[in-house]
Amino acid sequence: MPAVSIILPTFNRADYLRETVASVFAQSWKDWELIVSDDGSDEATRALIQTFGTDERVRILWGTHSGIPAVARNAALRAARGEYVAFLDADDLWEPAKLARQLERLRLEPSCKWCYTAFQRVDEHGRLLADESTRRFRPIAGQIFAAILQGRASLRTPCVLAERQLVSSLGGFDESLLDCEDIDLWLRLAMIADVAVVDELLVRVRISPSSFTGRRRHARIDLIRVIEKLLSGAGPRWQGILRRERAQHAVLLAREYAERGERTLMFRTLAAHFGHAWPYPRAWYGAMRALLRSLLPHRSCEGQ
Repeated sequence: MPAVSIILPTFNRADYLRETVASVFAQSWKDWELIVSDDGSDEATRALIQTFGTDERVRILWGTHSGIPAVARNAALRAARGEYVAFLDADDLWEPAKLARQLERLRLEPSCKWCYTAFQRVDEHGRLLADESTRRFRPIAGQIFAAILQGRASLRTPCVLAERQLVSSLGGFDESLLDCEDIDLWLRLAMIADVAVVDELLVRVRISPSSFTGRRRHARIDLIRVIEKLLSGAGPRWQGILRRERAQHAVLLAREYAERGERTLMFRTLAAHFGHAWPYPRAWYGAMRALLRSLLPHRSCEGQ
């Protein structure tokens, strides 16, 4: 059995996929299997994927289109045989030492069951984004549940490697989520296992113009759903921070609606979350700001 199963979901990313797969073949650690889980791609992408299957370490799963990343990832997770699973999106890139450095770190820290690395963000052409020179990566190891929830820990899907049986025991990715399914899994992992960090730039995460189009509010809504789901099963240790973060994100969502002049959705959001947001002063302040913004003339977001 391979040491690492690499899970790579894809849907119509032929323009990036060849370079992404090449970064897998360039790994200095060779004991891996690559599972390409296709979510009903077009003929050009499927033809490209078939060329990867000439290597015995590559397995291809053909699925019907769901539009839900978690579905394709979970299909590959069920087929995986490795001791560890590593996640890679179809447009991102690994440096050659990525797997080797993570496996080495986990051997040095046997109490840790999963690991992540530092990363760089690049544009659709592979060039570093302008603000990468000033962005700081803070390597937070050990118990990082609160750090993930509060956005202090920078985890990206292609940076994570974890024990396969641990991920499977948690049920993998939540297929009811269209967004934030990765954060949801990292939070559930962090609840039960310490994490190790390789503070090296071993991943390039591609940020294209389509990455954020129409997703900001959707991500916020799904993040609130993630927090509410965790609240239903979390022990006393995490209840307080989960409630505070739920209140904070509800107010931020209301403010986003207010900024777009969508007053009905703003009031619905505030009303739905009033019952659990009122104990937190910051939430009250945020709610008042949302209400004031709703009274201002609507400012178009076009062209921003």
